[in-house]
Parts: sequence; structure tokens; C-alpha cells
Amino acid sequence: MGWVVGPIVLLLFALVTYYTALLLTDCYRSPDPVSGKRNYTYMDAVKANLGKYYIKHSHSTTTDKLSLKKKKKMLVEALSCSEQRASSPEL
Repeated sequence: MGWVVGPIVLLLFALVTYYTALLLTDCYRSPDPVSGKRNYTYMDAVKANLGKYYIKHSHSTTTDKLSLKKKKKMLVEALSCSEQRASSPEL
């Protein structure tokens, strides 16, 4: 890559790593970052953010039970939750 592009790529990956670390810290105490319940495992964080119903059906082998409309609704709810969390002021 060379001496010019190499450090730029390293800096880019460092920024991506920093951003994903910030996302993970938001998920650690969800939904309230100060007094929220701690999510010790990845699955706890997923359940807190997406809901138990979503987890229950995402692991089943027969996902055709959920209609496309319900899947879309769950995805929109999950995205709106994450947008609200991102727009809330940090303490």
C-alpha cells in the first residue's frame, strides 16, 4: 500500500472500530444509559433492543410463520428505537 495509503487505511479502520465501540456501549445499558439494566451478554443486548418476540422467531427454522408485513413492522420498530436512542442527548 505504501507509506501514504497505509496510514490512511489504518486511521479509517481505527475510526470504524471506535464507532462500533460506541454502539456497543450504548447497548450495554439499554434503554436508559444511566440507570438501565446491564446487558452482560450479546443476546441480552439484542433482547433489550429488539424484543424477545423477535429473538424467539429469528432462531426458528420455520421463519415462514411470520408474515412479511409483521417482519417489516418489527424491523421498523427496531430501527425507530435505535434512532431515538441515537438522537437522545448524552449525559
